[in-house]
Amino acid sequence: MKYDDFEATNKQQIKDHINKNHTLYLWGNYGCGKTHLLKFIQSRFSSKNTIYRMTSELHRELISEIQFNKSTGTQCQSIVSKMCDCDVLLIDDIGNEHMSEFVHEALSVVINTRYFEHNKDNPRPMRTIFTSNYNPRELHNLWSEKIGKGKSLQLVSRLKSFGVIEMKGKNWRA
Repeated sequence: MKYDDFEATNKQQIKDHINKNHTLYLWGNYGCGKTHLLKFIQSRFSSKNTIYRMTSELHRELISEIQFNKSTGTQCQSIVSKMCDCDVLLIDDIGNEHMSEFVHEALSVVINTRYFEHNKDNPRPMRTIFTSNYNPRELHNLWSEKIGKGKSLQLVSRLKSFGVIEMKGKNWRA
C-alpha cells in the first residue's frame, strides 16, 4: 500500500502535514478513507513500535486488562503505558468511544504524554495521529455532555495542537 492508494481532494495537504509535523487530528465524514489512511501508516511503520486502536475498543481493553491483573496478581505494562511510549500511535474514530471517567483518565494520560513529548526538542519524533468523524468543536460538545466542559476543553485543545485537517473526498461506502 502506498500514499497514492488513498484518495482525498486535499491529499497533498495531509501528506505534507504528517511528514513535517508527525502529528495530526484528522476528521471527516464517514467513509472518506480515514481508517484506510491509518492502516497504510501502520503498515509503513511496521518495523517500529506502532500501535493502532479504535477508540470503541479502548474501554473493553482497559476493563479486560484490569480484570486480568486482578485475577493473576501480576503487574504488566498497561495499554496506556504502551500508547504513551510507542513510536507511532494511531487512534481511530475518537468520539465514538464509551466516554466514561475511566476512559477519560486513560485518554488524558495518553494525549497529555504525547502532547508534551511532541512539544519538546525530541530527537525521536513520536508520530501521533487521531481520526474522528467530528470536527474539534463537535467533539468538544459531545465530550462536554459526558465529562464536563473543562475536561473536554483541555483534551480538545491538546488534540488541536497536533494540527487539524478535514479529510475531504467522496464517501467510499456509499
